[in-house]
Amino acid sequence: MVSFVSGILQIREKAYIKLPYNTAGNYSMFRDGATKASYHSQTRMLYVIGTGTNLMHIIDLTHKDNPTILLTHHFNTVGDGPITDVETCSDTVAVAIGSNTVAAHGHVELFLPFTRFDSQLTKIGRVPAGHTPKDMAFTSDCSRLIVANEGKPGLLHNTFEDPRGSISVIIKNDQGFPPEVNTNFDSFNDRVNEYLRNGVRYIFRGDQSANVETTFSKDLEPESVAIDQDDRYAYISLQENNAVVKFDITQNRIIEIYALGVKNWTNFDIDASDRDGGPNLKRHHIYSFYQPRDIKIGVVNGQSYLFTANTGAIKKFTQQNEGFDFTDAARARTLHNNGAIDEVLVGADNKAKINNDADLVVMRIYVVRYSPGRLHVSGMDGLNSQGLIQYLHAYGSRSVSMWNTATFQRVYDTGDDMEKEAINKYSSTFNGDCENINLSPAGEVDLRSDDYGVEPTAVAFGTHSGAPLIITASRSGMIYVFNVIGTALSFQSVHRRGGTNQAWNLLYQNNSTGDCLISDIGYVDESALPDRTGLVYVIGSGSSSVSLYEIYDDGITKK
Repeated sequence: MVSFVSGILQIREKAYIKLPYNTAGNYSMFRDGATKASYHSQTRMLYVIGTGTNLMHIIDLTHKDNPTILLTHHFNTVGDGPITDVETCSDTVAVAIGSNTVAAHGHVELFLPFTRFDSQLTKIGRVPAGHTPKDMAFTSDCSRLIVANEGKPGLLHNTFEDPRGSISVIIKNDQGFPPEVNTNFDSFNDRVNEYLRNGVRYIFRGDQSANVETTFSKDLEPESVAIDQDDRYAYISLQENNAVVKFDITQNRIIEIYALGVKNWTNFDIDASDRDGGPNLKRHHIYSFYQPRDIKIGVVNGQSYLFTANTGAIKKFTQQNEGFDFTDAARARTLHNNGAIDEVLVGADNKAKINNDADLVVMRIYVVRYSPGRLHVSGMDGLNSQGLIQYLHAYGSRSVSMWNTATFQRVYDTGDDMEKEAINKYSSTFNGDCENINLSPAGEVDLRSDDYGVEPTAVAFGTHSGAPLIITASRSGMIYVFNVIGTALSFQSVHRRGGTNQAWNLLYQNNSTGDCLISDIGYVDESALPDRTGLVYVIGSGSSSVSLYEIYDDGITKK
């Protein structure tokens, strides 16, 4: 196929749907009424689940300008927890379901695809999975379903319990889906020091005061899964651990755990403070973990690549949920005040600045060169031989990365493109949040800069006119398009839906919320649609919404 893009790839708004949080048809923000989605190409149906509502909405996308909810299905089996993911294949719809207790396994319920002639879903099976199933992916022939089980810890009878994260393979045969094959990480406990040297993070290592013991394998928590084009390997992200697993699907075997390394910000600009008056990009001598939340496989010039949305993640336990308090992060200023940063590396002049600037809006801590005091950084990484912090590590690389799956080398990272392009077009909502219903998007500008910044939360791979592209989305509602050219990503455009100056509750009433807290994004290739125009669907968990967009070539050559 000859690929050709003559101009800049832009995003055009199509339809927008708010989803109810109950079967009575009531609507509200911040109900997690829409969190994950999957498109069934044979019937042109979009399946959307809400982890906060346990509802699955089936939406007919035959007419992109006028999508219609055909069915809302409520998952209410006694003993089940929230529904966490939905995936479709030609003859099957799979829904992942957690448990209502930390000790119990989750499940996957299987259905026949819904048609316009059906009045309800037809369930064909229920298969056990691991603890806290988080994400799923089908092989291209629908014969296997790979499930990433997070193994989220919690309290069981007021005692801390940390179930094992694992990978489940549900294998289809002529009689349907048999019980799953489940693989955990226990065999890697003996190699913990090797993986620590390679850069895999082992974060929570127990708490003597709380009488809690744990292992390396229990700290590994699968997040997202992607399958290569040959259906041979699955790749599973371990977000907090800053690593990706390569898994042999046919042999049900973990091949390797790859550390993703760190990003050096001396070569890029970053806004690392939420109290510096808005967009304020500067260079700092700090590092950050990639920590992708969402991953996708794409083939470019015959080579398979893994594309990662590098969100960032801080591990945090609380007295209420886990029985004690723990976090691996703190503000850089707090670490300095607590004496956790190596003072030998701080010059006398710079040290004076730290003491004198304590009451300023922005406070910098000079370590090697300098780092913003508002930024959340790791208190356990970058240590010297005395156990003091020598190099500051933040969370998330505020970018999308491209990794060669043959070598697992990073071949490209978008650097600071996402934050710079957000400033160019949407500075009033730069690194903004969607949290306070009484504030406007502009009123929450810059609030995420000290956390994860632009915070890419989802990524999709596809083609336009035969040319590969990447679409990624940020927490605050911005959607980015990149061309994939060889082993590089070329920025095309960014778009944000919705108003900016009214409070979120008013925007919601006026159907002008846009995509608040984007949790999923998908791309339907133009080859699968009758009008030959690629379709993007965006899921907003804060707005409980589904947005539809088109990708088009504006014909204007990029300068």
